[in-house]
Amino acid sequence: MRFSDFKGIPNLTLIPLNGKIPAERGWQERIGNTESELDAWDKHQYNVGIVCGKASGGIEVIDIDSKNQLA
Repeated sequence: MRFSDFKGIPNLTLIPLNGKIPAERGWQERIGNTESELDAWDKHQYNVGIVCGKASGGIEVIDIDSKNQLA
């Protein structure tokens, strides 16, 4: 998944990740993104992080990690 896949989705705040660690400081205060940020992050091949809560219109994310494949 790339940052450019999320262009045009309103009320969604993304952050770049190295693995599961934020690649930039201050991500907790971030609200929104510019297209130039998303393009730059794609060039670095960061993982995509979604900021939950108010920064993304109240979105909630469930992340499930399992040794066994879920059906």
